[in-house]
Amino acid sequence: MGNPKKEFEKTPHNLGFEILDYLKNEFNGSKWKKKNFSLISEVQIENEIVFLVKPLTFMNLSGEAVKKFIQEGLLSKNNCLIIFDDLNLPFGKLRLKLKGSSGGHKGMESVLKAFETNQVSRLRIGIGPKIGDPTIYVLTPLDKEKIKLFENSLPKIKEGLLIYIEDKEKAMQYFNT
Repeated sequence: MGNPKKEFEKTPHNLGFEILDYLKNEFNGSKWKKKNFSLISEVQIENEIVFLVKPLTFMNLSGEAVKKFIQEGLLSKNNCLIIFDDLNLPFGKLRLKLKGSSGGHKGMESVLKAFETNQVSRLRIGIGPKIGDPTIYVLTPLDKEKIKLFENSLPKIKEGLLIYIEDKEKAMQYFNT
């Protein structure tokens, strides 16, 4: 998840989109195409076709885009991994959960509402600790040190996603230890 405008690039709230851009490049994904209030790129990972989806509805309304894919039968809770930032985790820390609450994240809350269940896998990227007003913090560009720290985590995220495709439980161990 992230926010669709250029002004939000390299902000804590857009790390989910940054990961998708990285994966698109790593796996030679197709050009971004608009569909269902989203940008979509198709990649092949191992023998699986994977759709990278960036909702264009802004973070807190991500569920609106997700709901369109659910209605078309293109997305279910079993074939989906939501990637988003989390203020409650230290910067750069990764956590994979296969179900649970939104943890107060309004974008994830919107997605869970669209699925009508809390049994949706999610990879959380730590952006904490918050500094000052959380709304301002998540939309303020990251400094060079944090950008470097984040970029250094991208190969680990890629490796973890390869594990996730094969075995979600093993992927939890990989990300959470």
